Amino acid sequence: MFLTDVDADEAGSSLDEDPRSSTVAVVVATALKTTLAAMAGFVLTSGLGLLIWAVTPSSGSGPLPLLRAGISAFAAANGMTLKIGRSGLTLPPLMLTLVVVALLTTVVGRGRLVARGRDQEGAAVATSALSWAVVVTGIGAEFGGGTVSAAQWWRPAMMALIVVGVATLIRSDGWRSFLLDRVPMWVPVAVRCGAAAVVALLGGGAVTLVIGLIRTFGHSVTVQTLAAPGAAGGLGMALLGIAYLPNAVVAATGYSTGVGFTIGSGTYTPFGSSPVELPAVSLLTAAPDGHAFARPTLLLLVFPVLAAALIGRGVVRRLDTRRDRLFAAGGAALFAAVLSAVVAEVAAGGVTGGEWSNTGVPPVLFGLVVLAGFGVISAAVVVLAKVPAREVVTLVDADMDAADGADASTDVAVDDEAVDDTAVDEVTVDEVTVNDVAVDDAVDEEAVVQADTDDVVVDETVDEEDVAGDNADDEVDPTPPVQGPLEDPGSLETEVLSDEAVDERVPTAVEADPFVPSGIPTPREEDVVAGELVDAEDPDATLAAGLSRRAAPRRTG
Repeated sequence: MFLTDVDADEAGSSLDEDPRSSTVAVVVATALKTTLAAMAGFVLTSGLGLLIWAVTPSSGSGPLPLLRAGISAFAAANGMTLKIGRSGLTLPPLMLTLVVVALLTTVVGRGRLVARGRDQEGAAVATSALSWAVVVTGIGAEFGGGTVSAAQWWRPAMMALIVVGVATLIRSDGWRSFLLDRVPMWVPVAVRCGAAAVVALLGGGAVTLVIGLIRTFGHSVTVQTLAAPGAAGGLGMALLGIAYLPNAVVAATGYSTGVGFTIGSGTYTPFGSSPVELPAVSLLTAAPDGHAFARPTLLLLVFPVLAAALIGRGVVRRLDTRRDRLFAAGGAALFAAVLSAVVAEVAAGGVTGGEWSNTGVPPVLFGLVVLAGFGVISAAVVVLAKVPAREVVTLVDADMDAADGADASTDVAVDDEAVDDTAVDEVTVDEVTVNDVAVDDAVDEEAVVQADTDDVVVDETVDEEDVAGDNADDEVDPTPPVQGPLEDPGSLETEVLSDEAVDERVPTAVEADPFVPSGIPTPREEDVVAGELVDAEDPDATLAAGLSRRAAPRRTG
């Protein structure tokens, strides 16, 4: 048996008919892609540790401690607690967590075997979560130097389940189409606008953090010099600040909303702070150091107001009725509140066994403030919005075969708000049949009327021999262009002449033809002398004689 004996169509159809084999292939491919993504994350963080050892000779005699630190950092980015002596680090480096999210999104919708349908998508998500948990927990517990506990395997599994599940809803079609067909139209709009509002809110927090770092730049340099002298210490402090920079952005976002944040026993809000002595970390110098209320800090409250207005503007532009807009605004505020609380919970943590065990924004209070603020402001924007609803213009075709034989008409449904200062004129189209040719009265007066040459009377004087012989060379175009306006096409009449009728016609008599240009005069019978101007052998001469102008009479008297 040769390969050419196998029918490709039958082979492909057999694979499609066996969903179990295709699902197994998708599961295996998903597990392989997830494993490779996890290995890439460990290689990245371990490579950073190796780079620090290479550029800082004073960091130690070998790279093994820094390699283990990189592995532990990747495990911490997945939400796992690191054991450091008798203490535990529960504050995840969110910059590495963003790397984890980026790696997990590469698992969805890539490769030759892609999940199709809800069953395969669900199997792929579950496989990704399980594979990610096994690889991260196994490598972290084996090579992390005892800092990672295998009992926390569910944390990376939950991370992968959420990220891959959301990416599947965005990129794939199975579950997304299933849900979109069963939810109201305003639900997707609410989710999109709520997510955009959270991103805008975090952007306002980033601006707040930049303002704080600029304000305390000198103090930050002093802390950097005293706490981490030398090249190795400076590089380590810079990497620490980069790793926890998103955590600082979330804390600044809580500060700009009025909720504030905590560092140990200290609390910091725009309405007044209770500061404490902070660790010697240059990033923490951006925290306010005063107790009193400062009026300029109230300007930071403009960021959540703008984010809430973004929700109102988004739902107004995407939905038509006020009812759907209000539902979407409320749903967007609720989604933004839940998402903000989750982000605050992920970014919170600290070092257990000490005074810095609690750091970050209170998740519940943060979510409630976002829900109330976004809900009220976005609803007000929806109520006060003057943007008209988008109108849909529908064309209803009339029935051309109506029983009563009425003229066809076209009904156009146009909303009054959609048409501004536009007059819709009703035009009745009449059809007139002239020589079996449909002439439309709506045609401009200067239009050229064309007619079939078979149905037009031959007005020239023709010879019987030419008619009988059907000489094509002597044919003259009987349809000259119309020079003047055609006022009444319906009154035009034509006559088709037979051979006998042509013979009976007097060659000297030329009938008036409506298609003859007005610039050429028509000779009368008295202007043509029978026998003198007619040449039976030359029809062209006969035509010229018939069209010759009579000499003008002399003036007398």
